[in-house]
Amino acid sequence: MKQDTELSTAPRALLLVSTEQGYGGAERNLELLVRHLPAGIRVGVLAQSRRHIDELTAIQRPGLQIRTLDEDCKPADTRALHALLGLYRALRPDAVLVNTRPGARLMREAVRWIPEISQQTFLYVHDLSWQETLEGLLVNLPGASLLVPTREMLQHLPTLAPDAMPRGPHFVHTAPYLSPPVVGESAITELLALLAPATSSTPVDAPLRELAGGPNESRVVLDMTLSLRRGHRAPAGVVRVEREVWEVLQAAPDFELDFCRWDPREERLRALSVAEREWVDTGTLPAQNTHWRPQAWDVAVTAALGQAWMTLPVAHNRPPALITRMLTWRGVARRDRLLAARAATRPPAAKGRHVRVFAANPWTVIPAETLARFKQEGAALVMVLHDVLTWEKPHLTAGREVTGFVTGMLQTLCLADHLIAVSRYSLSAFHDACREHGLVPPPASVCNPSVPTALLPGADAHPPAGLAEGEAFVLLCATLEVRKNHFLLLNLWERLLARLGAQRIPRLIFVGDWGWGCDHLKLWLARDWHLAGHVLHLPQLDDAGLAYLYRHALFTLFPSFAEGYGMPVAESLAAGTPVVTANHPALLEASQGLMPALDPLDLPAWERTVVDLLENPTALAALRSRAGDCQMQAPGSMGAEIARVARGLLAQDRSQPA
Repeated sequence: MKQDTELSTAPRALLLVSTEQGYGGAERNLELLVRHLPAGIRVGVLAQSRRHIDELTAIQRPGLQIRTLDEDCKPADTRALHALLGLYRALRPDAVLVNTRPGARLMREAVRWIPEISQQTFLYVHDLSWQETLEGLLVNLPGASLLVPTREMLQHLPTLAPDAMPRGPHFVHTAPYLSPPVVGESAITELLALLAPATSSTPVDAPLRELAGGPNESRVVLDMTLSLRRGHRAPAGVVRVEREVWEVLQAAPDFELDFCRWDPREERLRALSVAEREWVDTGTLPAQNTHWRPQAWDVAVTAALGQAWMTLPVAHNRPPALITRMLTWRGVARRDRLLAARAATRPPAAKGRHVRVFAANPWTVIPAETLARFKQEGAALVMVLHDVLTWEKPHLTAGREVTGFVTGMLQTLCLADHLIAVSRYSLSAFHDACREHGLVPPPASVCNPSVPTALLPGADAHPPAGLAEGEAFVLLCATLEVRKNHFLLLNLWERLLARLGAQRIPRLIFVGDWGWGCDHLKLWLARDWHLAGHVLHLPQLDDAGLAYLYRHALFTLFPSFAEGYGMPVAESLAAGTPVVTANHPALLEASQGLMPALDPLDLPAWERTVVDLLENPTALAALRSRAGDCQMQAPGSMGAEIARVARGLLAQDRSQPA
């Protein structure tokens, strides 16, 4: 790196947090960065791996400050916090770059002592190992920025998506991946420009308009929280329904439509920012944003207070409430001023009833008290009922405290002025659950979701990577979790391999992200070399790739133990491809009773059916002909049903005497 490199767009001081017990690519890349940084930048590193510390020391960079942690030290350990606070106070950095998950967890603890540090933090999310922890980290690091190697990576990290729009004060940038082939002056300059102190205190994303006050007579407010949490065009059925409703209601001429999301940091529903609306609508990220940086004396005072507390014999991992308030009052004041500026842009409140639409399980993120308050303020609530599987099959649903979750779910659903169930089965199961809990269900209707237009015949399609042209395959599209019963198909393919031989069995393709309770499935796919060439997992796939698979599969399989409706069944039939399903009532409804339905535990029955379809072309052709007889819902049917219900609720209110 040239010594006269322009530093006007670079941090004057940079703190690198590289706390990881092991040694690998993240540590080596940080060492490359330290070697190539311009000499005019003061650098401090908090490191833990012994080899990493030795390599950093060997660089012999003048003025390099290295603080070390014992290899057994955890992120929440007092020793780790003490070391970070001390280095932060000594260096007074303009930016803090974190490239390991333990380092990010340490920053989450440090923000309790130095609230301003979160606005200076840049998390370099360089691989998929961050997927399970990223969202929880960002909720506790308000104002932090994200660095990703490419924008395409956002499609591979659904949990990154909610903070990649940006959300509130979170921002995302693409940054060079600092590996030996790309480290050079241009890559370092690009990275330093991202880390440079901002010159503006107002995000280009602002102002955000708070959804307060009474809306107009025909206002409909659609919650888009799940789409922003899961990512652009995520293939999950619930997300597809929410996005379909978004597209249909936008085209409705008789509504004043607004959109909102639950902000966990501010604990309220707020309107989408311009950037969030653009991101949901197009999947593109806005231009690079700037954000507020703390003043030097703020940093010095808060760091000194935090470090002083940590030196006391009675110090614990977290400051007491009084000290927390003392440390954070300045940050809260700044936040309040920003919110006041945003509120000033809000249009005048209008009187009248309005409709709030929740198309994607609001009870998972929005407190029931918030929804009840909306009703007290005159809102009518419309909710889409996807399923009550946590009540029906608690052992097959994600790890929660089941009793409390089910109670909250049912109570929230009963707040609705109208429910729209995705299947007759889901509505019947909901009524059964209400009777068991002594609740009165609200008025309801049933509307099966429609298949996205991107998956219908005639839409763009291309083969995904890893699949040879003309290769025979069978498809299962479902999140990889225990409820979807992938184990049955792996057992089945082992039997087929032994029975038919490697040359006669088609490839089994799994499309879907990793879900919960799938550790054994990961182990199986990683270690079963017998099936290695016969099973392909595609964790992320765009609609064009999925459309290709649906159209060219010999047939699809869906052995799920329980569903609310079964969108993959409907998607397969819409492509004219037959499907063998489990005999769950919701799946029978989705297949219209035209496809084979088997006990999801009866492996011999699945083997007989699949072997017959593979070895009997006449049987497969007859089943494909029956698939073509299925009557599919018109595109946008769920959105149209919600619009119909909303119009009825608004008309009902206007017809009532004042």
